[in-house]
Amino acid sequence: MYRLNCTGWLGNYSDIKHIVVSRNTDESRVVSQAKKISEDANGGGTCDIQLLQKYHMMIEPKKSYPALTGLTFHGSSISAVSINKNEKGSFLDNQ
Repeated sequence: MYRLNCTGWLGNYSDIKHIVVSRNTDESRVVSQAKKISEDANGGGTCDIQLLQKYHMMIEPKKSYPALTGLTFHGSSISAVSINKNEKGSFLDNQ
């Protein structure tokens, strides 16, 4: 979770957003990714990014739909991501 403060040709914009990254992503990389996403969405303005909270989420899939295979996560197609179940029953991304 991060706070963004952007200045652009439309004026100032502040918000709190979430970003999903792989587990071992360096915090400086998270900031640079959030900055790029925010500045692209802001139409080329400049944005200040402040990290607020890091958390680990567990998602239990209930039903998958065909359109899911067209999504990409962490620069890889979701079908190319290898997922294994560990001994405690939770799933770990092998990236």
